[in-house]
Amino acid sequence: MCGFFSRSVYLLLIVCVAAVFAGCSGGDSDRLPTQPGLELSLTAGSPPNQDVAADVTAVISHIHLDAPGAQDVSISSITLSATGSGDDQVDISSVEIYLDANDSDTYNPGVDVLIGTGGFDSDNGEAQIVFSGPQIVSPGAGRNWLVLYTLSGCGPNGATYSFIIESTDDVDVTYISGHPTYADGLPLASAALTITSGGAKLNLLVGPNPPADREVLNATVNLPVFQFTLYNRDSGVVTVTSLRLTPTGSGDDAAGIWQAHVRIDSNGDGRYNAGEPLFADYTYATDDTWQAVPGSYAIPAGTKAHFLVLYDFDASAATGSDFRANIAATNHITAEDAGASPVAATGTAPVRGAVITIVEKGTLAAQAGSHNPPDGGALAGATNMPVLQLELQVGAIEDVIINSLTVHATGTTDDSTDITRVRVYKDADGDGGVGAGDTELASGQYSVDDGGLIFGSVGLVIVAGQTANLLVTYDVAATAQSGSTFGTYIANAVEIGATGAVSSLGIPATGTFPISGGIFELRTPDSFGAAADLNTGRFMHTQTTFTDPADGKARVLVCGGYDGSSTLDTAEVYDPELDTWTVLPSPMTKVRMLHTATVLADGQRIVIAGGTDGVATTWQDGEMFDPATYSFTAIADNMSARRQMHTAVLIDSGDVFYFGGQYIFGDLKYVETTEYYNQPVNRFDPVGTSQYVRILHTMNKLSGGTVMVSGGLGYARSGPKGTTLLKSVQLWATSPTIYESISWLALSGFGRCGHVAVSMPGGQLLIAGGYTLNLYIYTYPPFLGRKTAELIKENNSYLGDETIEDVGEMSAVRFMPVAQLLPDGKVLIAAGTDDSTNADALDTAELYDPAAQTFSDSAGTMVQARYRTTWSMIPGPDGLLGTADDMVLIVGGLTEYAPSPAPSLVTRSAEIYVP
Repeated sequence: MCGFFSRSVYLLLIVCVAAVFAGCSGGDSDRLPTQPGLELSLTAGSPPNQDVAADVTAVISHIHLDAPGAQDVSISSITLSATGSGDDQVDISSVEIYLDANDSDTYNPGVDVLIGTGGFDSDNGEAQIVFSGPQIVSPGAGRNWLVLYTLSGCGPNGATYSFIIESTDDVDVTYISGHPTYADGLPLASAALTITSGGAKLNLLVGPNPPADREVLNATVNLPVFQFTLYNRDSGVVTVTSLRLTPTGSGDDAAGIWQAHVRIDSNGDGRYNAGEPLFADYTYATDDTWQAVPGSYAIPAGTKAHFLVLYDFDASAATGSDFRANIAATNHITAEDAGASPVAATGTAPVRGAVITIVEKGTLAAQAGSHNPPDGGALAGATNMPVLQLELQVGAIEDVIINSLTVHATGTTDDSTDITRVRVYKDADGDGGVGAGDTELASGQYSVDDGGLIFGSVGLVIVAGQTANLLVTYDVAATAQSGSTFGTYIANAVEIGATGAVSSLGIPATGTFPISGGIFELRTPDSFGAAADLNTGRFMHTQTTFTDPADGKARVLVCGGYDGSSTLDTAEVYDPELDTWTVLPSPMTKVRMLHTATVLADGQRIVIAGGTDGVATTWQDGEMFDPATYSFTAIADNMSARRQMHTAVLIDSGDVFYFGGQYIFGDLKYVETTEYYNQPVNRFDPVGTSQYVRILHTMNKLSGGTVMVSGGLGYARSGPKGTTLLKSVQLWATSPTIYESISWLALSGFGRCGHVAVSMPGGQLLIAGGYTLNLYIYTYPPFLGRKTAELIKENNSYLGDETIEDVGEMSAVRFMPVAQLLPDGKVLIAAGTDDSTNADALDTAELYDPAAQTFSDSAGTMVQARYRTTWSMIPGPDGLLGTADDMVLIVGGLTEYAPSPAPSLVTRSAEIYVP
């Protein structure tokens, strides 16, 4: 297997991928553009200056775009700078840009395509229009855009509005390749719009938050049904003295509306708030007949007053009838100025309120929650294990009381004995897990296998218009049989018992039934089970468990690697609670494989360093993953050396120590220097040179703080530089400074490469597996492997007082296996490749017992034979990392040995080992 990383490591893929990328480096990518990629101009049909009403939507400009070069260009945004005498922020409701789909020079609704919308940030300010997607212009295939202004109705007569695109900075344009370019033809000015009608002293406008059509119960009171706005453009106070409100709809307004109110909506929110001024109360004398509403409200100069009409419905309002309030015409508003002279309102009328329909009772919709547990594994003895999340959505008509809930058991386990407690929680944060803020509503136990369980006193009130999540959890008996399955479901709507808080009527749930949770298979200790697949198969990637600061829960970052065709810059995050992988929307700062990823002392941020592009470049930089934003940011300071196939370890100071590796500089060379990531200042600092250089070695921090490196391929700096198999062990003290000491310890036999080393309590290091041939010479199998294991003990008297002894022997040769210290102190060693003629990938595992210093075969078999995989610890059913039920997540890798693996050999699979 070492031959896979031999000769130039690019049997390791670099040779086979190099041709794909030939010609992609160098070139003109860093040169400034010498000619524009985009030209802007006004079309021949662009509108001239226009006289308009104060509340119209009008095309103000028609812009033609050309790509004069040989490449497509991409435009992501454009910035308009306002000009003219009007108040652009107040008087222009929105600016819209449409693609003139039929090149008609006019706006055609339903034909032309909206590509961006915005508004001006101030009078004579800017409107940046960010497009819904990149707008592509190809050479010889120009495009035309329509710019539309929607005027608010607030502008006075004589006010003018126009815009200018001032400079190249106002057009965000690049070549489709991503190379920079710029726009020409600027500045470019629009025509002007001048208000000549509708801009009088008092303007009737639609309110900013008009009530929406809705259904309500009869006897509902203080219900907002209509919002409108009066804007005083006069230089003095205008007093509104009466309104004429016209009712419409199928309901009998005189009988169905007990009383109506007009209030001043002081904050314009379209809702009734206590203390808002009353303009007048009124009633309708007859059905569908306008009603004069006298009152008095003074509107200061330059001010908008928002009016809100509210209805109190009578208990006799007929179910199914509807009601609506309107202002039919602008002369239905009576007002006067400070001198008591009449002021006529202008605007677009009629202005209409919401359609309110009377219904008998509220509504309730049920479905599986967004964090409904998927199928997976479970441990006997688990408590409060989520098995079903139910989302209940209540309509806006009335609050709904959830009185009862019935759940059914399913699966092969005996639910009457193996499920010891069933609980229902209000999942307050909707995360699908039981947290501190969640409330237990009911509990019980199945009386028979595959039976139903009725919770008859749930007592949950869900406010009208709100959504609530219920979470059903199981306690599983410690004696439950391995391999048996269990789950739960709600069979039909009747099993959700609910009543309306106002109507007191039963409210049936709507939805698609049955609503089921996951099906869970009981796993015994010392077993493997499938986890969700990666979205992208990969190997030579990294895997790091971290704490998400948003909820304090453990998650796993997998990033970079190789998919059999190309090196990756993608990353995925695993949620152990939900058994899901999520591809991060923001990739790494560059493609990487054979890099390192180390979680810092805060348990959250991850430092990613070095690696290669898989072609001809070894990276000399790093980047930081921040789980607060789920994004990657380049570290400004470079490493002291280019590194790939190196190792990294977090030391007690909170810094990250880096050792070994190779780099490409004409050919492959070993890295002789060491360095560390200086966490407080976010940079890499050199430490010095190492007496040995290595790849395929191990590096561990022991409990006393010593860092130990063992085996691998490389050479002593003081000797010949040819690659050899190493037996030496190197030690570093890391406090108060990092310095190296070569121990007289040596690994047994011919040494090892591609082996594993696991730090154990008491300053011990278990070393196992690997191959013992010079694999730079012997590229193809069979290889000479190692079953034996060695134990290094740190005596802590001084650096270099360590001792080494042989301990036990594994049942199989393993190159690049999984090796993980388990919560009970034993060590899992699994997977890898053997030393057979085909160097087969393994699906077996074994356990090292430190007390007996022996290996024994695991009772479980892996889901997938694999090597060159990654692994890390994840929480068990208790959801907490660092407790006795922690498990091992194993991800990706190769399913067969191959010098140049095809994509079909790169697995997406992941699996979980239960200790």
